[in-house]
Amino acid sequence: MNIPSTEVVQKAYEMWLGVGDSVCISQSENFIYSFTQHDKDYVLRLTPSEKKQTSLYDAEMKVLNYLASHNVKTCQPAESKFNRLLEQVCVKADESCYIASAFVKLVGEQVEIADVDSELLFQWGELLGSIHKVGCSMSPEQFKRPTEASVVTDVKNLLNDCAVDIDDELRLFIQSEIEWLSNLPMNSQNYGLNHGDLAVNNLIKTNNQLYAIDFDSCHFCHFIIDVALAIRASVGSMSDLNKAQRERCHQANAKHFLSGYHTQHPLDNIEVESIARVINLIDCFEYLILRYRYFKRQSQQEAHFTMGSISSEKFEQIASDIISSEQLLWL
Repeated sequence: MNIPSTEVVQKAYEMWLGVGDSVCISQSENFIYSFTQHDKDYVLRLTPSEKKQTSLYDAEMKVLNYLASHNVKTCQPAESKFNRLLEQVCVKADESCYIASAFVKLVGEQVEIADVDSELLFQWGELLGSIHKVGCSMSPEQFKRPTEASVVTDVKNLLNDCAVDIDDELRLFIQSEIEWLSNLPMNSQNYGLNHGDLAVNNLIKTNNQLYAIDFDSCHFCHFIIDVALAIRASVGSMSDLNKAQRERCHQANAKHFLSGYHTQHPLDNIEVESIARVINLIDCFEYLILRYRYFKRQSQQEAHFTMGSISSEKFEQIASDIISSEQLLWL
C-alpha cells in the first residue's frame, strides 16, 4: 500500500484549514497524521478509497457523533471547511484517491499491555459498558454499519478459502461454534452497536480516564462478542502463553473487567458464562489467520518475523487446545 504523497496530505490539511507536516505517525489500513488548526491539535486519517466503501466511513462518523452526544468517552470527529465529516482527496488523475477524516486529538497516552491492572480493567469494562448502554438504542437501519462481527465474517471466509488446509475435526468444530454464536438469543439489552476492536491499542488514557478510539470495525451484533474480544486482548495471543495460563488470566481479568462493565450495562449469567466460548472462537480465527500466513501467503523469512518461532508442531498444539477448551465459569 503506497503511502500518500506530500501533496495529498497537504491538500487534506487545507480542507480542515490545518497546518502540519507530511510525516505519517501511524499506519495500518489507514494513514494517520497530526495537524493543528487555530492552536488546537487534530488527527488526520487518510484511507485509500478502494479499501472501503465511503458509505461505511460516513456511517462511522455518524456513530461517533451520536456516542459523543451521549457522553461516551470517545474521539470526536471534526468537520471540514465545507461542513462535512468526510472528504475525497485526489491530486493527480493517475494517483490513488483517499477518504479523509479528522478528529480532535485526545491529549494523553496510548495504553500498553504492561499497563493492564485491576483498576485499568475496571475502567476498560466501564468504557465498553457505556458504549453498549448507548449502542442498544442504535440500529443498523439508522447507522448503516455491518450486522455481523468482523471476526465471524473473517472465520467464515478463511474456512471457505482453499488455501487454509486444516483437520476435518477442527473445521467441523469451528463451523458448529459459528452456528452456536449465530443462534444466540438477542434482545434490546444484549444486541446493538459493538466497537469491534477495543483492544489496548485503541485506548487512550487522559486525566486518569479511558477514551475509545478507532471505530473502523464497529458493527451491530451480540454484545458478548465485544466483551470477549476485550478480555482476550487484555491477556495476549496464543503464542505468548499456553492454554492453562491464558485461561487463568482470562478468569482473573474478566472479574475486574465485568465489574466495571456492569456499572453501565447488564449481562445476565448465561451471557457471562458464554464469554469463554466466544474467546475460544476468536482463538479459532487467530489460528486460521496465522496458519494462512505461515504456510500459504508468506515466505519462511516473513513468517518467522511475523510469528517468531512458531513451528508446525505448535500450530497442531494450538488446534488441540481450541477443541479441548472447557467452558469457564466467571460468576
